[in-house]
Amino acid sequence: MLFIYDYLTLASNKQLIEKLSNQVYSTDIIYTGSLHNLRGMSNQFSQVIKEGVAVGTFWGPVCAGLDENGKYIMENNGEAQDLGNVQPFLTTGIGMNFNYLQFDLNISGYGSLGQKVLNATAMSMYDPSRLPAQNVPDNFLTSGINDVPTFSSYWIEDASFFRLQALSLGYTLNTEKLPINKLRIYVTGENLFVLTKYTGIDPEVSIDGLSSPGIDMFNYFPKPRTFSVGLNVNF
Repeated sequence: MLFIYDYLTLASNKQLIEKLSNQVYSTDIIYTGSLHNLRGMSNQFSQVIKEGVAVGTFWGPVCAGLDENGKYIMENNGEAQDLGNVQPFLTTGIGMNFNYLQFDLNISGYGSLGQKVLNATAMSMYDPSRLPAQNVPDNFLTSGINDVPTFSSYWIEDASFFRLQALSLGYTLNTEKLPINKLRIYVTGENLFVLTKYTGIDPEVSIDGLSSPGIDMFNYFPKPRTFSVGLNVNF
């Protein structure tokens, strides 16, 4: 007989700055998302805290692409504007459990949709002045970029993703002739794959806090993919 147990969760949340009212936040706009640690980005910020604007909003010029010389083309003379924010408009989690005869299969995953991430790592690495003394990504060599690192919408990406977090397959042996109550063997894989269009190492960039949420700046590492085999014995 086949038994199936499953769940699906969907959630949506939005945080807005309604009022800047105390001595710390007494101006109309506060610049956050510091890029100071990147070469050529001294006194450069990428986000704002502003009344009526969502938390984690990127603020800067819109880039229309590259010109024939590989220079960034900024719209409206580089005037800063809302470039989207780090908050997903939908988060989801899913789990499925199957049981058939002595076999069991458990699957779980989660993801989010609509969040923006600033790929500041790529923005810094796609710099022609790094050559030939320093390494650059392979993709930079075919990108056509021939300009100094410049913050703009060019480096803000959709970081929507779905991650298959865990999959476990087990088999429970017949223990009628054994001095134990239950004997189950299983194999488990974790972080098996991620579906995303984000070009950085991992789309699951932290969006906590106000100072620099959603900024991938040389501080994220790939999550390990692991496999394990186990044995459960109940006496």
